[in-house]
Amino acid sequence: MSDRASSNTVIFRYSALLPLTFIIMPVILLGMILYFASLSAGISDFTVVITFIVFGAIILLLGVSPLLTAHEIGSNHLTIRQGWYFQAEIPLKLISHAEPAQGRNFGLGVRCIKKLRKLYVLTSDRRMVSVALSTEIFVRVLGSRKIIGEIIINVNDPAGFVAAINKRTAEGYGHMKSGQKAGSAKR
Repeated sequence: MSDRASSNTVIFRYSALLPLTFIIMPVILLGMILYFASLSAGISDFTVVITFIVFGAIILLLGVSPLLTAHEIGSNHLTIRQGWYFQAEIPLKLISHAEPAQGRNFGLGVRCIKKLRKLYVLTSDRRMVSVALSTEIFVRVLGSRKIIGEIIINVNDPAGFVAAINKRTAEGYGHMKSGQKAGSAKR
């Protein structure tokens, strides 16, 4: 489903991992408790600190980051997010259309297939949407710039997302005024 952030922004989330997130976090916390309960009183401070750092990082990465996956359709751009790992802003003027995605999924996470010029920002192999660009652009993926012409993402409401993107592009949202220069996507 979508949430309305403002009159011009629509947020689409993908929450397939939420049940998994709420299973992983208590299991990790239980593991921490059992680990410390099993240790004798002679445990070093270094071991305690390292253990908390490792378990804390796992909780943040696997527990909190998926909660931050949401794609926003603003008045001038589409913001694509994958937790804390990835964010890109695509100007609406560069989007040709959106449609339900068909074809092969190249794995979960953020991946760019150079030969296909496709960017995959996926947390599942379901509810995928393809966003076709009218012109290829550069995006920063895992520290390097990649050229893409299509983006595949997950959303809870693919039909709603496709309708919202196609409506915005048909209405001319984000199109340049005379004298403005075209830009590339931000990180």
